[in-house]
Amino acid sequence: MPQTLGLLEDLTVGENVLLPARLNERETNDIDDHADSLMRRFGLDHLLDRHPAEISLGEQQRTAVARALSLRPGLVLADEPTAHQDHGFADVVLSALREHAAAGAAFVLVSHHAQAWDAADRLLTMSDGVLG
Repeated sequence: MPQTLGLLEDLTVGENVLLPARLNERETNDIDDHADSLMRRFGLDHLLDRHPAEISLGEQQRTAVARALSLRPGLVLADEPTAHQDHGFADVVLSALREHAAAGAAFVLVSHHAQAWDAADRLLTMSDGVLG
């Protein structure tokens, strides 16, 4: 079974990104502004009213990353956050992750892509189940 991105199919792109704020019952003005900025940056602003099944896998992945960053969490665990991105959007996603880290967040990013490795402050490799 392929991995999924955890988007809720009944919610639109915009609703998926704002879901953590709604579930957290937090004041949403600042979060909405930040989420809007992320959606514009990730090229999703024209897709806000579409559902995940109506957009590409790369757009779904960027929606999931925007949702993950929308509340400005202190820790982000990212498994292949650029796997479905072309080089240009991979740069956009990695740049957003780096900026979030520079603001004080910690990231654990797992990737097979050298482009993601280049964005890391520290690189660990795993071979045959051994972390090195």
